[in-house]
Amino acid sequence: MNFSERLEKLLKEKGKTKAEVAKIAEITTQTFYDWKKKGAVPSADTAVKLAQTLGTTVEYLITGVEPPIVEKIPRDLQDIINKYAEKDEKKQKKDLTNGVLNNYNLSQGDSV
Repeated sequence: MNFSERLEKLLKEKGKTKAEVAKIAEITTQTFYDWKKKGAVPSADTAVKLAQTLGTTVEYLITGVEPPIVEKIPRDLQDIINKYAEKDEKKQKKDLTNGVLNNYNLSQGDSV
């Protein structure tokens, strides 16, 4: 299976149209035709946008190699992780300390 075939398969699986994905990836629908007829592959930037939009990896899109099976982190949890990563180091240490203390207190039967 080549790139354009994998892309078609993913579009069908995800219930997305070429027009929807083209808009998000900032390409034209003609580009899909070019990939299919010319056997071309997208630029790195476009491949990243396509992979994100279709919930896969660039590696799978380009090579067909399936990513290792890992549980995907739900979007809302990923948002929390990203926000936490943006906090300054002092705040992170304070949050971590409070979390450890709360966990310890709960394990001792105390409520916080």
